[in-house]
Amino acid sequence: MPSQRKTMRQIKEVLRLKFEAKLSHEHIAAATGLSKGAVTSYLKRALDAGIGWPLEPHLDDVVLEARLFRLASVPAAGHAASEFAHNRPYNAHIMLLAGLVQLNAGPNTA
Repeated sequence: MPSQRKTMRQIKEVLRLKFEAKLSHEHIAAATGLSKGAVTSYLKRALDAGIGWPLEPHLDDVVLEARLFRLASVPAAGHAASEFAHNRPYNAHIMLLAGLVQLNAGPNTA
């Protein structure tokens, strides 16, 4: 079973310690109480999403989470569709913010 995601505050601290303080993954893990693997994972996600430090002003916690974990809301093969459907409004919101879906207004009605 995957471990619980850390708070955006902790993840922001990981980013700050890496890019501003230039600490190693080991030092960041010791400073935040996270495992070295978690630190590495969060920094890889940030790199893949093009996120650095300081954070862009428009990156609030919701948008940051969406960019870091954009694929986490997509159900894995073999998972019950109802599990994904249960959180559909939240997942759609996160995916929209992550730029994974675009609103389609449909054909123009005149």
